[in-house]
Amino acid sequence: MIISVRCFTCGKIVGNTWEAYLGLLQVVYAEGSDALDALGLKRYCCWCMLFAHVDLIEKLLNYTPLEKEIREMYDAQTLVFKNCCSKVHGLKLCRSCLVRDFIF
Repeated sequence: MIISVRCFTCGKIVGNTWEAYLGLLQVVYAEGSDALDALGLKRYCCWCMLFAHVDLIEKLLNYTPLEKEIREMYDAQTLVFKNCCSKVHGLKLCRSCLVRDFIF
């Protein structure tokens, strides 16, 4: 998710090099080892911290949690179900609309 601040083996600070490492890979260097040398990381344990890191936070931010969808469908002050048929149900929270729109 988020890169560790320090190397697990030697304790060197590597957390501040992640963004610079990604920038060097995109612009200047084709290989990761050259980019790590340019950043001043000489030990293999520090290299492994950056090579093995998977940045999942960007991928997880693409998914919407269920609570946000429920908040959008309900009006918090009046508990009105927005997708409900007003003629039949009178804009009240009804079981038939819940069953129709939410399949748990």
